[in-house]
Amino acid sequence: GLVQVQMGTASSSDGRHVLYDGIRDMRTAVHIYRDSLGKRHPSVGRALAKLAQVYEKRNSTETVDTNGVLVKQRDSDQAMALYNYSAKIIRNSIGNGPELGYVLKCIGDLHQRDRRYPQAMEAYSAASAAFGGRNRQVRVSSSRTVMTNEEGDGCYHPEMGWVWFGIGQVLMKKRNWADAQDALEFVLIVIAENKRKKEIFGMTIFSDTSTDASNNRSHYSPLRRPVDDGSVMTYDAESLQSEIELQVVPKRTELDESCLMAQTQLSMGTAQAEQGWRGKAKESYKEAHHVAERCIVLLKSCRVSDENRSRAALNISSMFEKLGDTQIQSEDFPG
Repeated sequence: GLVQVQMGTASSSDGRHVLYDGIRDMRTAVHIYRDSLGKRHPSVGRALAKLAQVYEKRNSTETVDTNGVLVKQRDSDQAMALYNYSAKIIRNSIGNGPELGYVLKCIGDLHQRDRRYPQAMEAYSAASAAFGGRNRQVRVSSSRTVMTNEEGDGCYHPEMGWVWFGIGQVLMKKRNWADAQDALEFVLIVIAENKRKKEIFGMTIFSDTSTDASNNRSHYSPLRRPVDDGSVMTYDAESLQSEIELQVVPKRTELDESCLMAQTQLSMGTAQAEQGWRGKAKESYKEAHHVAERCIVLLKSCRVSDENRSRAALNISSMFEKLGDTQIQSEDFPG
């Protein structure tokens, strides 16, 4: 199963024309894990998430024959169904943790892409809670969609930055500028906390190298595995650590984090400008420009795949284009 995942990952990274091979290999991996470990094993959930990622990456529409009726099937719909199934398995076998949080974030991203903003906010809220924040940490029904003051242990997990950036984007689509600014400010807090941690300890908060069991519940807590006959088998999650390639949470690079910071500062400037805070908006735009320039330097020096390099280049180009459309005068951006 692990070999099939590796083959599927390699195929899906070589270009769009071989994504079909990636899907085939990932499907095979899912079947192998399901047949050998049982359909509710967390490795099945991880493999399903990997398969969903390939569908999301291909992002095309196929016409399939369903009982004699031709139906258009979107890859994004396939990815959504797989992510939901993956989240269900991981939640029932492992519970809250980075893996569940990341899958829920992916669900939120898909909802947001299709402009299903209430569903996106619900998924992001669940992701925030899974990473360690309090349940319903995103208080959708209140007048202020902000963090509670009772954050959980995983509040500053690196992926929380991407979760709260998604929250900020949803709130901006709803023109809820004040709450969007709150969410985006928290993104910058998460980035700053992890940067400080790296500088002090040379590691990311709650990284896989941490030996603090309380910060790595999904790795060290015993799991209860329901098997197909209805009984429950207890096993140690540490035994799954060797399956490195099956981890669904990506390892973010400095380039990834810098791009997130630049996008956050850019969005922050927009939210501030919409509230009439031109001075603050100007400072945010200038900081976004500064960080985007650093992204260009990192893009040339970082060791990343061609696919990630191309994606980052498009993000950086888009940021500079948006900065050019702002009302800040060009002389504010020397060079």
